[in-house]
Amino acid sequence: MNMKARKYRNMAKSGDPCGQPLDRGTGGAQLQRWYWNQQSQCCLPFSYCGQKGTQNNFLSKQDCDRTCYEEVCIAFVGSGSGLLNLTRFYFNPVEGDCFPFDYRGAQGNENNFLTKKMCQETCKPSSSNKYLEFAASFCLMRADPGPCGRKIKRYSYDRRTGTCKKFIFGGCQGNLNNFESLEKCTEICCDKGYI
Repeated sequence: MNMKARKYRNMAKSGDPCGQPLDRGTGGAQLQRWYWNQQSQCCLPFSYCGQKGTQNNFLSKQDCDRTCYEEVCIAFVGSGSGLLNLTRFYFNPVEGDCFPFDYRGAQGNENNFLTKKMCQETCKPSSSNKYLEFAASFCLMRADPGPCGRKIKRYSYDRRTGTCKKFIFGGCQGNLNNFESLEKCTEICCDKGYI
């Protein structure tokens, strides 16, 4: 790998390349590259002209998958805005599986799949250990109730005491140090030995 490619790859990871539109760039080159297509939620090939463009430009499908699938699959469930009430599926990296949620029809984020099968094919790991190790890093975050006004009992890991404690979740945003049960919080943050 040459230095330009290495520098570009690091630069791409520092921003949000997966949310940027496809831009073939300028110049006369015809370089095989990959980009994240938000509509189909997969990495697709394109011809890069060699200069400029956006950061949604990966040297290989593997680089694109590694960067964008992970971002999609770890995004907190987002109901979005609007008046619709559509059943969609999101991936919960703590649980390692896909669950239904009510989507309002606009905005939200990419962790939003039409079917459970599509969600699982995109996000479900072959080994749950990958996500359990990743999820353990969320245990170090402070409990975040989020900006919404619902009052939902949840549990979060408190790194000062080394135990899981109850907190009130507002129902949107927040972070993944947010468990539906004391047992699941304890399993992920206390019992696995990652912390």
